[in-house]
Amino acid sequence: LGSVGALGAHILPIRMESLSFLPGFAVAMAGSTLVGQYLGAGSPEMAVRSVRFCWRVAVVLMTTVGLFFFFGRNHVIGWMAPDSELHVALAAPLLMICALTQPIFATCIVLKTSMRGAGATRMVMAWSFSSMLIFRVLALMILSKTIELTLTGVWVVFAVDLLVQAVLFIRLHFKGKWLAVKI
Repeated sequence: LGSVGALGAHILPIRMESLSFLPGFAVAMAGSTLVGQYLGAGSPEMAVRSVRFCWRVAVVLMTTVGLFFFFGRNHVIGWMAPDSELHVALAAPLLMICALTQPIFATCIVLKTSMRGAGATRMVMAWSFSSMLIFRVLALMILSKTIELTLTGVWVVFAVDLLVQAVLFIRLHFKGKWLAVKI
């Protein structure tokens, strides 16, 4: 993990990913606002419809950017780190993971933010932190002691965490308990 250029290779895809997750967060905030408005007006069905619309918009938007990342990864990394073949080599697999997880990340962003807009902040925090603790802390700690963990391996664990969170929040969304939270 302590290889030359690893920190720069880690930061490059994160900076590039902001091209997708910042618009994704903007869509999620719009969904959160609509949820609060519709629940305040006594229309949980419209709150659900607004979340699902924002969810679709964010998935399409972020997946489109992800396709750009996937197919143009070497060029994009080259723009961010010109004349650095080392960073292109180290960051390209990370940007591919980033690209493949964009619809999953969009799901997490929109569903978590909309549930917070409904007042279910504790539910979101408990599930998010639990997943991150299990994967990003415990799993990485165990893996680092049992195998030689690469930067790409760390990003794969991050992707698994996002996938688990997406599945959890999809389940919570469809169960609908977040609609009945009293503020």
